[in-house]
Amino acid sequence: MGLFASFVEVDALTTWNGLLVAAGIFDRLQGVDTNILTWDGANWSPVERFVDVVNALAVYNGDLIVGGGFHQVNGDTLPTIGAWDGTTWTPLGSELNKGSVGALTIYDGDLVAAVHVHGVDDSSFVATWDGNSWHSIGALNGYVNAMTQFQGLLYVGGSFNTAGGVPAKGMAAWNGTVWTSVGGGIGGGVNSTGSVLALAVDGTTLVAGGDFLTAGAVPVVNVARWNGTVWSSLGAGLGHPTISVYVRDVVMFEGAPVAGGVFATDAVRRWNGSEWKPMSSLYGVVMALTIHNGSLIAGGYFPTSDSKSSDGIVEWVP
Repeated sequence: MGLFASFVEVDALTTWNGLLVAAGIFDRLQGVDTNILTWDGANWSPVERFVDVVNALAVYNGDLIVGGGFHQVNGDTLPTIGAWDGTTWTPLGSELNKGSVGALTIYDGDLVAAVHVHGVDDSSFVATWDGNSWHSIGALNGYVNAMTQFQGLLYVGGSFNTAGGVPAKGMAAWNGTVWTSVGGGIGGGVNSTGSVLALAVDGTTLVAGGDFLTAGAVPVVNVARWNGTVWSSLGAGLGHPTISVYVRDVVMFEGAPVAGGVFATDAVRRWNGSEWKPMSSLYGVVMALTIHNGSLIAGGYFPTSDSKSSDGIVEWVP
């Protein structure tokens, strides 16, 4: 399954039409200039490039949705989100083109995008797609890195202090009408930014991962659990006594949260109910996790013994 090229970094993963989809940096892979690849179980195939940098993937109405941004030149308006049907790209409106799409999700059947506004240091907004145009549902004074639906609400995580004008530090929830804070919010500290980078849910629990030290009034280390009412810790969390580490993505796998990120060693850890355990001695940086055909897939940057290549995607084999 590995991707061997002069340089590989996988930044986003999803499953679409039975295919595994990887987005990132694939320098001189098969001689094709692309930042999206699909895996059919035997071969990788490039997808025609649509955006300069891919930040987020989703599946909506049977199409693969890709969000990202261009390096803006002379203020040109360029597409930052589109739908791929397997043959053709279709831009989804033009309202988001002056920003970079940082996160995507589906909420109550609608496609939702989080957009950082170009030229504004700390400004983002969240918008829903009605099939023809985008409609903002609220502005945030910072970045949105992750979104998901949980218990009928849209949850957004990132590095911000307000959402829709309401105080909400690092996490906010939208009920279709108003924004609210989530249990007192997320906080940082020494060598910690207080940022949420990933969200994952099962039926009863939302797990947030990132670079933070408190969730509400609860001391945590880079990962916390929300049950819809209160925050709680997951053991000792995912930290290191002497170096800065953080969680980049979280996914639910076989009934338990699995976290990947920038750790000192063992880049993927699984919660066993009492502590986080390494799933292997995987070395590198995990940027994305997903489940494909029942298997756990990790993407990121994983150096190999060959200094001229890198393997950016791996499958967990028990």
